Amino acid sequence: MTEKGEFKRERAGALMKLAESSWKEFDTRRTYEWKVNFALWAALAALAGILLRGEAHLNLILAIILAVLILLINVVYILLWTRGMHARNKIDQTNAHFYWLLVEQELGIKDERHKAYKESAEKEPFWKNWSRGTQVTITMIITILAAASLVSSAPRPLEPEKQTTCCCPPASQKTNP
Repeated sequence: MTEKGEFKRERAGALMKLAESSWKEFDTRRTYEWKVNFALWAALAALAGILLRGEAHLNLILAIILAVLILLINVVYILLWTRGMHARNKIDQTNAHFYWLLVEQELGIKDERHKAYKESAEKEPFWKNWSRGTQVTITMIITILAAASLVSSAPRPLEPEKQTTCCCPPASQKTNP
């Protein structure tokens, strides 16, 4: 093999390692991403289940504060966590496809799949990603259920016209025989 051919083979091997490294980072992150989602969903569902079964009662103010806190956590989850994960995953996927494209060019293979992937990935808005959309939708549903369970589990004060009156006269009005 010529020196130039050996160099191309070594370069292609190095590019493949870079592609595999980028893809592995994406795949590892995706695993943690789903584990965090399942943990969040389980915690929210457990909270909703406890409240719906009537095993916990909170006063109305505390229930509203906790419901708002859960909704804020959901907003942070959507705007920071999932958006950041999607951005990083997209970078790693694009890098992997870029390196695979370079390997194909180095080896003289004419395959436009990786080039087409890069172009379509650059145009795709983050909210159209099916994985992220599924995570956000499920989280929103369970969060709304948990928040509604919090507020509905709180005892409400009776309205004045529905309050029961005592049939016994006050102690000061009792007569002694």
